[in-house]
Amino acid sequence: MLKKFLAAAFFIILVVLLVIAAPPHISIKQEFSAIEEFKKDDRVLILSPHPDDEAIGAAGVIQKCLKAKAAVKIAYLTCGDFNELSYLLSNANLAIFSGEFVQLGKERRREALRAMNYLGLCDSDLVFLGYPDFGTLEIMLKYWEREHGFEHPLTRISKVPYQEALSYEAPYTGESILKDLTSVILDFKPTKIFVSHPADTNGDHRALYLFLRVALWDLEGKINNPQVFPYIVHVVNWPLPRGYHPNLEFIPPTGLRGVRWNMLALRPEEIEEKHRAISRYPSQIRCAPSYLYSFARKDELFGDYPPIRLRQKEAGPIIWNYLGDGRSSPQSKVYNLAYALRGNVLLVKFDIRQGAKQRVDIIIFLFGYSRQKQFSAMPKVRLDINKGKLLLRDKDKPLSVEGAHFERRNQSGLIRLPLSALGDPDYILAGALAKMRDLSPDETGWRVLEIEK
Repeated sequence: MLKKFLAAAFFIILVVLLVIAAPPHISIKQEFSAIEEFKKDDRVLILSPHPDDEAIGAAGVIQKCLKAKAAVKIAYLTCGDFNELSYLLSNANLAIFSGEFVQLGKERRREALRAMNYLGLCDSDLVFLGYPDFGTLEIMLKYWEREHGFEHPLTRISKVPYQEALSYEAPYTGESILKDLTSVILDFKPTKIFVSHPADTNGDHRALYLFLRVALWDLEGKINNPQVFPYIVHVVNWPLPRGYHPNLEFIPPTGLRGVRWNMLALRPEEIEEKHRAISRYPSQIRCAPSYLYSFARKDELFGDYPPIRLRQKEAGPIIWNYLGDGRSSPQSKVYNLAYALRGNVLLVKFDIRQGAKQRVDIIIFLFGYSRQKQFSAMPKVRLDINKGKLLLRDKDKPLSVEGAHFERRNQSGLIRLPLSALGDPDYILAGALAKMRDLSPDETGWRVLEIEK
Protein backbone atom coordinates (compact mmCIF):
# COMPACT_ATOMS: atom_id res chain seq x y z
CA MET A 1 0.00 0.00 0.00
CA LEU A 2 2.81 2.39 0.86
CA LYS A 3 4.42 1.85 -2.58
CA LYS A 4 1.11 2.53 -4.34
CA PHE A 5 0.58 5.68 -2.25
CA LEU A 6 4.07 6.97 -3.02
CA ALA A 7 3.64 6.22 -6.73
CA ALA A 8 0.32 8.07 -6.81
CA ALA A 9 1.79 11.01 -4.94
CA PHE A 10 4.74 11.20 -7.31
CA PHE A 11 2.39 11.16 -10.31
CA ILE A 12 0.27 13.98 -8.85
CA ILE A 13 3.36 16.09 -8.12
CA LEU A 14 4.64 15.49 -11.66
CA VAL A 15 1.33 16.61 -13.17
CA VAL A 16 1.29 19.74 -11.01
CA LEU A 17 4.84 20.60 -12.05
CA LEU A 18 3.94 20.19 -15.72
CA VAL A 19 0.97 22.49 -15.34
CA ILE A 20 3.05 25.08 -13.49
CA ALA A 21 5.79 24.88 -16.12
CA ALA A 22 3.34 25.27 -18.98
CA PRO A 23 3.48 28.59 -20.83
CA PRO A 24 0.83 31.13 -19.84
CA HIS A 25 -2.33 30.75 -21.89
CA ILE A 26 -2.94 34.33 -22.89
CA SER A 27 -5.05 35.32 -25.86
CA ILE A 28 -2.98 35.84 -29.01
CA LYS A 29 -5.80 35.35 -31.46
CA GLN A 30 -5.21 38.78 -33.03
CA GLU A 31 -1.90 37.51 -34.43
CA PHE A 32 -3.58 34.89 -36.61
CA SER A 33 -5.91 34.89 -39.56
CA ALA A 34 -9.45 33.72 -38.95
CA ILE A 35 -10.83 31.06 -41.26
CA GLU A 36 -13.67 32.55 -43.24
CA GLU A 37 -17.20 31.38 -42.57
CA PHE A 38 -18.31 28.27 -44.42
CA LYS A 39 -20.92 28.69 -47.13
CA LYS A 40 -23.59 26.42 -48.58
CA ASP A 41 -21.58 25.88 -51.77
CA ASP A 42 -18.43 24.82 -49.86
CA ARG A 43 -17.32 21.23 -50.26
CA VAL A 44 -15.09 20.31 -47.32
CA LEU A 45 -12.87 17.24 -47.35
CA ILE A 46 -11.30 16.18 -44.06
CA LEU A 47 -8.37 13.77 -44.36
CA SER A 48 -7.73 11.77 -41.21
CA PRO A 49 -4.67 9.52 -40.70
CA HIS A 50 -6.55 7.42 -38.11
CA PRO A 51 -10.07 7.26 -36.72
CA ASP A 52 -10.23 9.97 -34.01
CA ASP A 53 -7.90 12.49 -35.71
CA GLU A 54 -10.86 14.02 -37.55
CA ALA A 55 -12.64 14.63 -34.22
CA ILE A 56 -9.50 15.89 -32.49
CA GLY A 57 -8.44 18.21 -35.29
CA ALA A 58 -11.64 19.32 -37.00
CA ALA A 59 -14.86 18.50 -35.10
CA GLY A 60 -15.53 22.24 -34.92
CA VAL A 61 -15.08 22.51 -38.69
CA ILE A 62 -17.58 19.68 -39.21
CA GLN A 63 -20.20 21.34 -37.00
CA LYS A 64 -19.88 24.72 -38.70
CA CYS A 65 -20.04 23.12 -42.16
CA LEU A 66 -23.23 21.25 -41.32
CA LYS A 67 -24.84 24.39 -39.89
CA ALA A 68 -24.01 26.18 -43.16
CA LYS A 69 -25.40 23.16 -45.10
CA ALA A 70 -22.01 22.68 -46.78
CA ALA A 71 -21.06 19.23 -48.08
CA VAL A 72 -18.60 17.29 -45.90
CA LYS A 73 -16.61 14.15 -46.70
CA ILE A 74 -14.10 12.37 -44.44
CA ALA A 75 -11.43 10.00 -45.74
CA TYR A 76 -9.39 7.86 -43.31
CA LEU A 77 -5.94 6.77 -44.46
CA THR A 78 -5.72 3.90 -41.95
CA CYS A 79 -8.10 2.17 -39.58
CA GLY A 80 -5.71 2.70 -36.66
CA ASP A 81 -5.10 -1.04 -36.30
CA PHE A 82 -1.58 -0.83 -34.87
CA ASN A 83 -2.50 0.83 -31.57
CA GLU A 84 -1.29 -2.05 -29.43
CA LEU A 85 -1.89 -0.20 -26.16
CA SER A 86 -5.56 0.44 -26.91
CA TYR A 87 -6.06 -3.21 -27.87
CA LEU A 88 -4.34 -4.37 -24.69
CA LEU A 89 -6.53 -2.14 -22.52
CA SER A 90 -9.67 -3.17 -24.39
CA ASN A 91 -9.06 -6.92 -24.51
CA ALA A 92 -6.31 -7.71 -21.99
CA ASN A 93 -4.53 -9.51 -24.79
CA LEU A 94 -1.57 -8.75 -27.03
CA ALA A 95 -2.61 -8.23 -30.66
CA ILE A 96 0.01 -10.39 -32.29
CA PHE A 97 -2.11 -12.08 -34.95
CA SER A 98 -3.36 -10.53 -38.16
CA GLY A 99 -7.00 -11.25 -37.32
CA GLU A 100 -6.74 -9.40 -34.02
CA PHE A 101 -5.22 -6.36 -35.72
CA VAL A 102 -8.05 -6.36 -38.24
CA GLN A 103 -10.59 -6.63 -35.41
CA LEU A 104 -9.07 -3.55 -33.79
CA GLY A 105 -9.31 -1.72 -37.12
CA LYS A 106 -12.97 -2.70 -37.45
CA GLU A 107 -13.64 -1.53 -33.90
CA ARG A 108 -12.09 1.85 -34.60
CA ARG A 109 -14.09 2.12 -37.82
CA ARG A 110 -17.28 1.55 -35.81
CA GLU A 111 -16.17 4.23 -33.35
CA ALA A 112 -15.62 6.69 -36.22
CA LEU A 113 -19.11 6.00 -37.56
CA ARG A 114 -20.65 6.56 -34.11
CA ALA A 115 -18.67 9.76 -33.50
CA MET A 116 -19.42 11.30 -36.89
CA ASN A 117 -23.08 10.16 -36.78
CA TYR A 118 -23.30 12.00 -33.48
CA LEU A 119 -22.06 15.20 -35.14
CA GLY A 120 -24.62 14.78 -37.94
CA LEU A 121 -22.80 12.97 -40.76
CA CYS A 122 -24.11 9.87 -42.55
CA ASP A 123 -22.17 6.63 -43.01
CA SER A 124 -21.90 7.45 -46.72
CA ASP A 125 -19.97 10.62 -45.86
CA LEU A 126 -17.08 8.52 -44.53
CA VAL A 127 -14.53 6.70 -46.71
CA PHE A 128 -12.00 4.24 -45.27
CA LEU A 129 -8.86 3.49 -47.29
CA GLY A 130 -7.54 0.85 -44.87
CA TYR A 131 -3.76 1.22 -45.34
CA PRO A 132 -1.35 0.10 -42.60
CA ASP A 133 -1.30 2.07 -39.40
CA PHE A 134 2.32 3.00 -38.61
CA GLY A 135 3.39 2.05 -42.13
CA THR A 136 2.28 4.73 -44.60
CA LEU A 137 5.37 6.93 -44.24
CA GLU A 138 7.52 3.89 -44.98
CA ILE A 139 5.40 3.34 -48.08
CA MET A 140 5.91 6.95 -49.19
CA LEU A 141 9.67 6.67 -48.69
CA LYS A 142 10.31 3.29 -50.32
CA TYR A 143 7.40 1.43 -51.85
CA TRP A 144 7.06 2.67 -55.42
CA GLU A 145 7.42 0.55 -58.53
CA ARG A 146 7.95 -2.52 -56.39
CA GLU A 147 6.86 -6.04 -57.21
CA HIS A 148 5.81 -6.51 -53.60
CA GLY A 149 4.27 -3.86 -51.37
CA PHE A 150 4.98 -3.02 -47.76
CA GLU A 151 4.40 -5.94 -45.39
CA HIS A 152 3.47 -5.35 -41.79
CA PRO A 153 6.34 -6.74 -39.67
CA LEU A 154 4.01 -8.46 -37.16
CA THR A 155 0.87 -9.44 -39.08
CA ARG A 156 2.54 -10.14 -42.45
CA ILE A 157 -0.40 -8.35 -44.07
CA SER A 158 0.55 -6.62 -47.33
CA LYS A 159 -2.86 -5.74 -48.78
CA VAL A 160 -5.88 -3.75 -47.58
CA PRO A 161 -7.72 -6.33 -45.41
CA TYR A 162 -11.06 -4.52 -44.99
CA GLN A 163 -13.90 -5.40 -47.36
CA GLU A 164 -15.55 -2.05 -46.53
CA ALA A 165 -12.47 -0.14 -47.73
CA LEU A 166 -12.43 1.85 -50.95
CA SER A 167 -10.02 -0.63 -52.62
CA TYR A 168 -10.24 -4.00 -50.89
CA GLU A 169 -7.02 -6.03 -51.25
CA ALA A 170 -5.11 -3.16 -52.85
CA PRO A 171 -1.37 -3.74 -52.26
CA TYR A 172 0.40 -1.58 -49.69
CA THR A 173 2.21 0.61 -52.24
CA GLY A 174 2.55 4.31 -52.91
CA GLU A 175 0.65 3.91 -56.18
CA SER A 176 -2.35 2.40 -54.35
CA ILE A 177 -2.58 5.16 -51.76
CA LEU A 178 -2.12 7.89 -54.36
CA LYS A 179 -4.75 6.33 -56.63
CA ASP A 180 -7.33 6.09 -53.83
CA LEU A 181 -6.68 9.61 -52.54
CA THR A 182 -6.80 11.08 -56.05
CA SER A 183 -10.06 9.23 -56.69
CA VAL A 184 -11.66 10.67 -53.54
CA ILE A 185 -10.60 14.22 -54.42
CA LEU A 186 -11.61 13.99 -58.06
CA ASP A 187 -15.01 12.54 -57.17
CA PHE A 188 -15.79 15.03 -54.37
CA LYS A 189 -14.09 18.14 -55.85
CA PRO A 190 -13.48 19.88 -52.53
CA THR A 191 -13.17 23.65 -52.10
CA LYS A 192 -11.35 23.21 -48.77
CA ILE A 193 -9.24 20.34 -47.47
CA PHE A 194 -8.27 19.82 -43.82
CA VAL A 195 -5.35 17.43 -43.44
CA SER A 196 -2.71 16.34 -40.91
CA HIS A 197 0.41 18.47 -40.55
CA PRO A 198 3.80 17.89 -42.26
CA ALA A 199 5.60 18.48 -38.94
CA ASP A 200 3.47 16.10 -36.86
CA THR A 201 5.68 13.62 -35.03
CA ASN A 202 3.46 10.72 -36.14
CA GLY A 203 4.65 9.24 -39.45
CA ASP A 204 1.16 8.51 -40.78
CA HIS A 205 0.23 12.16 -40.24
CA ARG A 206 3.22 13.38 -42.24
CA ALA A 207 2.63 10.78 -44.95
CA LEU A 208 -0.99 11.82 -45.54
CA TYR A 209 0.10 15.43 -46.07
CA LEU A 210 2.76 14.32 -48.58
CA PHE A 211 0.36 12.09 -50.52
CA LEU A 212 -2.13 14.97 -50.63
CA ARG A 213 0.45 17.34 -52.11
CA VAL A 214 1.29 14.87 -54.87
CA ALA A 215 -2.40 14.19 -55.57
CA LEU A 216 -3.18 17.91 -55.90
CA TRP A 217 -0.25 18.44 -58.26
CA ASP A 218 -1.51 15.52 -60.35
CA LEU A 219 -4.98 17.11 -60.46
CA GLU A 220 -3.87 20.58 -61.54
CA GLY A 221 -6.18 21.68 -64.35
CA LYS A 222 -8.72 18.93 -63.59
CA ILE A 223 -10.28 20.56 -60.51
CA ASN A 224 -10.26 24.04 -59.01
CA ASN A 225 -7.40 24.33 -56.54
CA PRO A 226 -8.81 23.84 -53.03
CA GLN A 227 -7.55 25.68 -49.95
CA VAL A 228 -5.48 23.39 -47.72
CA PHE A 229 -5.55 23.69 -43.91
CA PRO A 230 -3.22 21.33 -42.00
CA TYR A 231 -4.07 20.57 -38.35
CA ILE A 232 -1.44 19.55 -35.82
CA VAL A 233 -1.96 16.73 -33.31
CA HIS A 234 1.30 15.13 -32.15
CA VAL A 235 3.93 17.56 -30.81
CA VAL A 236 6.18 16.98 -27.82
CA ASN A 237 4.76 18.67 -24.70
CA TRP A 238 1.79 20.17 -26.54
CA PRO A 239 -0.92 21.13 -25.87
CA LEU A 240 -0.54 22.06 -22.22
CA PRO A 241 -2.12 21.78 -19.74
CA ARG A 242 -3.59 18.38 -20.47
CA GLY A 243 -7.27 17.66 -19.97
CA TYR A 244 -10.59 19.24 -20.87
CA HIS A 245 -10.19 23.03 -20.65
CA PRO A 246 -13.01 24.57 -22.72
CA ASN A 247 -12.09 28.10 -21.60
CA LEU A 248 -8.52 27.94 -22.91
CA GLU A 249 -7.32 28.95 -26.37
CA PHE A 250 -4.68 27.10 -28.34
CA ILE A 251 -1.18 28.55 -28.40
CA PRO A 252 0.81 27.20 -31.37
CA PRO A 253 3.74 24.88 -30.58
CA THR A 254 6.85 27.02 -30.13
CA GLY A 255 9.03 24.64 -32.16
CA LEU A 256 7.11 25.06 -35.43
CA ARG A 257 8.74 28.25 -36.62
CA GLY A 258 7.68 29.77 -39.90
CA VAL A 259 4.16 28.30 -39.95
CA ARG A 260 1.36 30.66 -40.96
CA TRP A 261 -1.47 29.94 -38.54
CA ASN A 262 -5.22 30.18 -38.92
CA MET A 263 -7.73 29.94 -36.10
CA LEU A 264 -11.37 28.87 -36.05
CA ALA A 265 -13.24 30.16 -33.00
CA LEU A 266 -15.76 27.74 -31.46
CA ARG A 267 -18.93 28.55 -29.54
CA PRO A 268 -19.36 26.97 -26.06
CA GLU A 269 -21.93 24.47 -27.35
CA GLU A 270 -19.58 23.50 -30.23
CA ILE A 271 -16.77 22.84 -27.76
CA GLU A 272 -19.04 20.59 -25.72
CA GLU A 273 -20.18 18.72 -28.84
CA LYS A 274 -16.55 18.21 -29.84
CA HIS A 275 -15.82 16.85 -26.37
CA ARG A 276 -18.70 14.40 -26.71
CA ALA A 277 -17.60 13.35 -30.19
CA ILE A 278 -14.10 12.58 -28.89
CA SER A 279 -15.66 10.49 -26.10
CA ARG A 280 -17.16 8.23 -28.82
CA TYR A 281 -13.65 6.73 -29.17
CA PRO A 282 -13.47 4.60 -25.98
CA SER A 283 -10.59 2.48 -27.31
CA GLN A 284 -8.46 5.62 -27.49
CA ILE A 285 -9.86 7.36 -24.41
CA ARG A 286 -8.72 4.43 -22.29
CA CYS A 287 -5.16 5.05 -23.49
CA ALA A 288 -4.92 8.82 -22.97
CA PRO A 289 -8.14 10.58 -21.89
CA SER A 290 -6.45 13.76 -20.72
CA TYR A 291 -4.52 14.02 -23.98
CA LEU A 292 -7.45 13.60 -26.35
CA TYR A 293 -9.71 15.92 -24.39
CA SER A 294 -7.00 18.59 -24.51
CA PHE A 295 -8.12 19.36 -28.07
CA ALA A 296 -11.63 20.47 -27.08
CA ARG A 297 -10.89 24.17 -26.55
CA LYS A 298 -12.13 27.59 -27.59
CA ASP A 299 -10.76 27.27 -31.11
CA GLU A 300 -9.16 24.98 -33.65
CA LEU A 301 -5.69 25.60 -34.99
CA PHE A 302 -4.57 25.19 -38.61
CA GLY A 303 -1.38 26.23 -40.33
CA ASP A 304 1.15 25.38 -43.00
CA TYR A 305 4.65 26.31 -44.07
CA PRO A 306 4.75 28.60 -47.09
CA PRO A 307 6.60 27.02 -50.04
CA ILE A 308 10.29 27.79 -50.41
CA ARG A 309 10.92 29.28 -53.85
CA LEU A 310 14.34 28.56 -55.33
CA ARG A 311 15.59 30.74 -58.18
CA GLN A 312 18.06 29.29 -60.69
CA LYS A 313 20.81 31.89 -60.48
CA GLU A 314 23.95 31.22 -62.51
CA ALA A 315 26.09 33.89 -60.85
CA GLY A 316 26.15 36.37 -58.00
CA PRO A 317 25.79 35.71 -54.29
CA ILE A 318 23.96 32.54 -53.25
CA ILE A 319 20.52 33.26 -51.84
CA TRP A 320 20.03 30.80 -48.98
CA ASN A 321 16.54 29.82 -47.85
CA TYR A 322 16.71 28.76 -44.22
CA LEU A 323 14.08 26.62 -42.53
CA GLY A 324 12.15 28.16 -39.68
CA ASP A 325 11.80 31.94 -39.72
CA GLY A 326 15.46 32.72 -40.35
CA ARG A 327 18.94 31.60 -39.45
CA SER A 328 18.62 32.86 -35.88
CA SER A 329 15.43 30.85 -35.30
CA PRO A 330 16.00 27.43 -36.87
CA GLN A 331 13.29 24.81 -36.96
CA SER A 332 15.57 22.19 -35.39
CA LYS A 333 17.20 22.37 -31.98
CA VAL A 334 20.25 20.51 -33.33
CA TYR A 335 21.02 21.97 -36.75
CA ASN A 336 20.27 24.75 -39.22
CA LEU A 337 19.31 23.69 -42.73
CA ALA A 338 19.13 25.84 -45.87
CA TYR A 339 18.49 25.35 -49.58
CA ALA A 340 19.55 27.28 -52.69
CA LEU A 341 20.02 26.84 -56.43
CA ARG A 342 23.07 27.50 -58.56
CA GLY A 343 21.99 26.94 -62.13
CA ASN A 344 20.75 23.35 -62.34
CA VAL A 345 22.39 22.28 -59.09
CA LEU A 346 20.57 22.08 -55.77
CA LEU A 347 22.66 23.30 -52.82
CA VAL A 348 21.92 22.01 -49.34
CA LYS A 349 23.76 23.50 -46.38
CA PHE A 350 23.67 22.40 -42.75
CA ASP A 351 25.26 23.80 -39.61
CA ILE A 352 25.34 21.80 -36.38
CA ARG A 353 24.36 24.17 -33.62
CA GLN A 354 26.83 25.03 -30.90
CA GLY A 355 26.46 22.89 -27.82
CA ALA A 356 25.96 19.56 -29.63
CA LYS A 357 28.35 17.38 -27.65
CA GLN A 358 27.65 14.12 -29.50
CA ARG A 359 28.26 13.20 -33.08
CA VAL A 360 25.28 14.26 -35.16
CA ASP A 361 24.24 12.27 -38.23
CA ILE A 362 21.79 13.94 -40.61
CA ILE A 363 19.34 12.36 -43.04
CA ILE A 364 17.78 14.51 -45.77
CA PHE A 365 14.94 13.33 -48.03
CA LEU A 366 14.47 14.96 -51.44
CA PHE A 367 11.55 13.73 -53.56
CA GLY A 368 11.17 15.45 -56.91
CA TYR A 369 7.85 16.04 -58.66
CA SER A 370 7.63 16.78 -62.37
CA ARG A 371 4.56 17.61 -64.44
CA GLN A 372 6.12 15.56 -67.24
CA LYS A 373 6.55 12.27 -65.36
CA GLN A 374 4.65 9.93 -63.10
CA PHE A 375 5.56 10.53 -59.45
CA SER A 376 6.02 6.80 -58.98
CA ALA A 377 8.88 6.87 -61.51
CA MET A 378 10.59 9.91 -59.98
CA PRO A 379 13.67 9.41 -57.76
CA LYS A 380 13.08 9.32 -53.99
CA VAL A 381 16.54 10.47 -52.89
CA ARG A 382 17.89 10.07 -49.39
CA LEU A 383 21.11 11.78 -48.30
CA ASP A 384 22.83 10.22 -45.28
CA ILE A 385 25.59 12.29 -43.64
CA ASN A 386 27.21 9.69 -41.41
CA LYS A 387 30.65 9.92 -39.80
CA GLY A 388 31.51 12.86 -42.01
CA LYS A 389 30.68 11.04 -45.25
CA LEU A 390 27.77 11.37 -47.68
CA LEU A 391 25.83 8.30 -48.80
CA LEU A 392 23.11 8.58 -51.44
CA ARG A 393 20.13 6.28 -51.90
CA ASP A 394 17.13 6.14 -54.19
CA LYS A 395 14.44 4.62 -51.96
CA ASP A 396 16.42 1.75 -50.37
CA LYS A 397 19.01 1.26 -53.12
CA PRO A 398 22.51 2.85 -53.28
CA LEU A 399 22.68 5.73 -55.75
CA SER A 400 25.64 7.06 -57.72
CA VAL A 401 25.22 10.60 -59.10
CA GLU A 402 27.72 12.20 -61.44
CA GLY A 403 28.38 15.76 -60.30
CA ALA A 404 27.25 15.23 -56.70
CA HIS A 405 29.70 16.76 -54.25
CA PHE A 406 29.99 16.99 -50.47
CA GLU A 407 32.17 19.32 -48.39
CA ARG A 408 32.43 18.97 -44.61
CA ARG A 409 34.10 21.54 -42.38
CA ASN A 410 33.91 20.91 -38.66
CA GLN A 411 30.24 21.37 -37.76
CA SER A 412 29.09 22.50 -41.20
CA GLY A 413 28.50 20.81 -44.53
CA LEU A 414 27.57 21.69 -48.10
CA ILE A 415 25.99 19.27 -50.59
CA ARG A 416 25.77 19.90 -54.33
CA LEU A 417 23.25 17.71 -56.13
CA PRO A 418 22.33 18.09 -59.82
CA LEU A 419 18.59 18.52 -60.35
CA SER A 420 18.80 15.70 -62.88
CA ALA A 421 19.35 13.32 -59.94
CA LEU A 422 15.89 14.35 -58.73
CA GLY A 423 14.25 13.91 -62.12
CA ASP A 424 14.50 17.61 -63.15
CA PRO A 425 11.58 18.49 -60.88
CA ASP A 426 9.12 21.37 -60.72
CA TYR A 427 8.70 20.78 -56.99
CA ILE A 428 10.68 18.99 -54.31
CA LEU A 429 9.26 17.48 -51.13
CA ALA A 430 12.06 17.94 -48.59
CA GLY A 431 12.37 16.49 -45.10
CA ALA A 432 15.23 16.02 -42.66
CA LEU A 433 16.16 14.58 -39.30
CA ALA A 434 19.20 14.49 -37.03
CA LYS A 435 20.25 11.37 -35.15
CA MET A 436 22.41 11.30 -32.04
CA ARG A 437 23.46 8.45 -29.83
CA ASP A 438 21.08 7.79 -26.91
CA LEU A 439 18.69 10.51 -28.04
CA SER A 440 15.46 10.47 -30.03
CA PRO A 441 15.75 11.78 -33.60
CA ASP A 442 15.24 15.52 -34.01
CA GLU A 443 12.96 15.72 -37.05
CA THR A 444 11.92 18.83 -38.93
CA GLY A 445 8.69 19.25 -40.82
CA TRP A 446 8.49 18.43 -44.51
CA ARG A 447 8.65 21.41 -46.83
CA VAL A 448 7.70 22.11 -50.43
CA LEU A 449 10.51 23.56 -52.57
CA GLU A 450 9.37 25.27 -55.77
CA ILE A 451 11.85 25.46 -58.64
CA GLU A 452 11.49 28.79 -60.46
CA LYS A 453 12.61 28.08 -64.01
